[in-house]
Amino acid sequence: MTEVVKFSAELKEKTGRGASRAVRRDSKIPAIVYGGKDAPEMVSVSLKEFVKEYQKGGIKTKLIELVTDKKTIPTMVKMVQCHPVTDVPAHIDFLRVGKDTVVTVEVTIRVINEDKCPGVKKGGIANIVSRKVAFACHPSNIPHHIEIDLADFEIGHIVHINDVKLPEGVSPVDKSNFTLVTIIGRAEETEKAAAEAAPAAGA
Repeated sequence: MTEVVKFSAELKEKTGRGASRAVRRDSKIPAIVYGGKDAPEMVSVSLKEFVKEYQKGGIKTKLIELVTDKKTIPTMVKMVQCHPVTDVPAHIDFLRVGKDTVVTVEVTIRVINEDKCPGVKKGGIANIVSRKVAFACHPSNIPHHIEIDLADFEIGHIVHINDVKLPEGVSPVDKSNFTLVTIIGRAEETEKAAAEAAPAAGA
């Protein structure tokens, strides 16, 4: 389930550089909300609140609810413009989210049970070919990560994207059956070494 973050927002009536500077002097960030059938809207959000969330990372994979005194606008962060010297967020583009909205996001590939992997125990290496993969989905379905369990994999095993059960409504942008993880190593040599070591251990 996509993480939902709420920001208090104010609708802006004035536009232009002067209005944006005034917003920043008030410790807020000017922003635009666009997309869907409605006209673009100018808003501002608290600099402190946004930076706190922004520094956690992954801001573009979260559902953002902009709460004004008139309505709540479901959005996602499309782009953050930062000051060239201070790197402080100076402007935000929010994309409106509707029931038919589809976004493309990069999701991290995470492997588990590498220490239990038979291939790794025999001297192999878990090679993560793709650490991030682009997926298309509705913003409410964005996965935090894609998990691959290595517990039963031998040397030579290859995990392709089609081998992974993805959350409903989530599909890879690349339609080829690309490789995510391989267990690489020289199985014959490691098995031979293990067999030779067994009698010696029992002597």
